[in-house]
Amino acid sequence: MLTELALAVVLAVHTGPATGPERCADAATPAELQRCLQRELAQADSLLKAAETRFARALPSDAARAQFGVAGRAWRNYREHECRAQAARHEGAPTGARTYGTCRIALSEARLRLLDEGVTPAAPASDSTATPAS
Repeated sequence: MLTELALAVVLAVHTGPATGPERCADAATPAELQRCLQRELAQADSLLKAAETRFARALPSDAARAQFGVAGRAWRNYREHECRAQAARHEGAPTGARTYGTCRIALSEARLRLLDEGVTPAAPASDSTATPAS
């Protein structure tokens, strides 16, 4: 799963956000762009938090849930630093804020997809006394 996460992160950062480079393209001013990106990030973070809760509930033990909590905090730290680095390539240009915002959204969406793929309902225990249906 760690390899899948690393691959998804690389793809998300290098290919842009999930909805393409036109994210918030209708924003006419830097302030409108900022508000649009903040709304989209808030939505992505809300969905991500729900997926993390589902994932944690599916873990088999308190120790696994604690480790998942540590991983989540580390991932948020990674997201922040990665997106700051991506935006620094455009320092002083209007595209810097867009790069930072879309990076954070894209990485959040990538983690969301991985968590959703990792949460599968457990199969019911088979009953060895049951007779097969004919």
